[in-house]
Amino acid sequence: IGVVSYAETAPDIAQRIAEAMDGGEEADVQRELCAYIAANNYDPEMAWRNTGYFGENAQQRLKVEGIACNPIDDALYFALSQPMNKDESVIIYKASLNQVIERKKKINFEILKTNLKPGLDSSLNEPFVLTDIYYVQDKGLLFLLSSKTPDERFSGTSQIWYQPDGSEEARLVADNIAPGNFASGLAAYKVGDNYNIGIVFDNNPAQNDIPSR
Repeated sequence: IGVVSYAETAPDIAQRIAEAMDGGEEADVQRELCAYIAANNYDPEMAWRNTGYFGENAQQRLKVEGIACNPIDDALYFALSQPMNKDESVIIYKASLNQVIERKKKINFEILKTNLKPGLDSSLNEPFVLTDIYYVQDKGLLFLLSSKTPDERFSGTSQIWYQPDGSEEARLVADNIAPGNFASGLAAYKVGDNYNIGIVFDNNPAQNDIPSR
């Protein structure tokens, strides 16, 4: 596997792996491989550790559900389904797109204020969770929320929230979407002066016999 993975990007390491496999030098080549990875691979781990929600000592583990990009404003957004802010609103981290593309060792995250506080889906009596995020160029961010039971056998409904550029508050723009389906992906595209929205529903058909859509 190592030979295939590094044959083009690191032919010297690939050759050493091949030699080690023939000569019984696994320990030596492992050290060399680790040194190569440390020197050449991009590791954004520290930025995530600085959030306090990542790493072995984190009491609450973050879960990233979606990524959105606004290249004009050099913005990259990470949407979390957990944990929540202290005010029970969702956590959206904003980073510099250029910092990520340029593989900066230090990436700064800032929390985007949305005041989006997921409520309870009355159809299931289960909370809505953030499942995806999408940036509409020159307009703003769309947030997708959906619900399901803890055993994932039953899904409720879904919502779409919208936060215009420059605003600090998201508002509900679509509710009670496709009851009985779990919405997990969101995209939008412009048609004339309007926008069409596409939603992916991941219904876990192997467990509940409802096809994904």
